[in-house]
Amino acid sequence: MKTKSFLPSMVLVAFLASPALSFAYDEQDEKTIRADVAKMKAATLKHDVKSIMPMMPQAFFDTLSKETNTPISKIKQEMLKQGEETARDAKELNASLDYVIHWKKQRVLKSKTGRDYVLLPTTTRLNGLEIKGNLIAIKEDDGKWYYLQYQPIFKSVIQKAYPDLKVLPK
Repeated sequence: MKTKSFLPSMVLVAFLASPALSFAYDEQDEKTIRADVAKMKAATLKHDVKSIMPMMPQAFFDTLSKETNTPISKIKQEMLKQGEETARDAKELNASLDYVIHWKKQRVLKSKTGRDYVLLPTTTRLNGLEIKGNLIAIKEDDGKWYYLQYQPIFKSVIQKAYPDLKVLPK
């Protein structure tokens, strides 16, 4: 009489219970990202950097701090200062600002470790000048989404903070 092996069943159960699958991108993720992006857009149009910072991933700040040998508090302080200066300049110039997300061109991706992330092409319009970019939405291990407006100057920082991301904007 042959004994039945439970090993294939155990492997299947372990695979199905893995974190990569438990955080698979779904309709709720889409709704969350759209709601978060709406909040970020409203804050961006008001030059309200303070409201956007909590939506940025801690791993980015940790890595940027390490790479620049600058305390995180100082980095955030400088970001706030730049946001305030930009807002003041825009007000003085009576600048017209718009921030557009190209939802139909979004790319939902999975990292080497199974982390979900999304590349969202953007266009920022300032007094008729158009700047093309990308917003990166990254799902952390806690299941929460965090966001970075991609800039080539930060590519190496993002790659060090998230070495598992396979594709980044050019």
